[in-house]
Amino acid sequence: MRKLTLIFTALLLMTAACEKSESTHRLSDLSIPECTGFHFRDHQGAIVATLGKPNVKLTAERESFENPYRIESYPNPAYSVLAVYSTSKISNQPRKMWLVEATTKEDVHYQGYTFSGSQNLIAGGAPIMEWETTKDGSTHIIIDNLPNGVYRLYVQFDDVLLWDNIIIDKGYDPNYGKK
Repeated sequence: MRKLTLIFTALLLMTAACEKSESTHRLSDLSIPECTGFHFRDHQGAIVATLGKPNVKLTAERESFENPYRIESYPNPAYSVLAVYSTSKISNQPRKMWLVEATTKEDVHYQGYTFSGSQNLIAGGAPIMEWETTKDGSTHIIIDNLPNGVYRLYVQFDDVLLWDNIIIDKGYDPNYGKK
């Protein structure tokens, strides 16, 4: 019995010593974002279609600057690499970016393309990818390891938060359609 108690105590101490790194990029309401629409974009970032009513925030003006902060993500739907273009009035301003799983209520249909509504089950909109950059222009993110689904991309510059709705579909190429 003493050995069992000693083993249990050792296991308890080992688990208490382990730390889990918590993300600071979670939104305060802990909800999973629901996407109501999407901007389909080609490989150059040009919008080729708008589906539904995208609940996105792609630009924002700060009181002390005349030019807005801006983001674009492309291609959308993405299938292997997602480019995130971001710029601000201050050159090379640090920005944090993160991707969370999202949901939709309806299927997406566009010129023969159908993407079934996503009901991902990640609690609280927890980030599945996070990164930081100071580079103006495009940052390329490899998304090969992510499953097909609906996602929301967040980009934060100091106190300015912008976001875009993304579809990841490995069977679709915005320049050529379904593979």
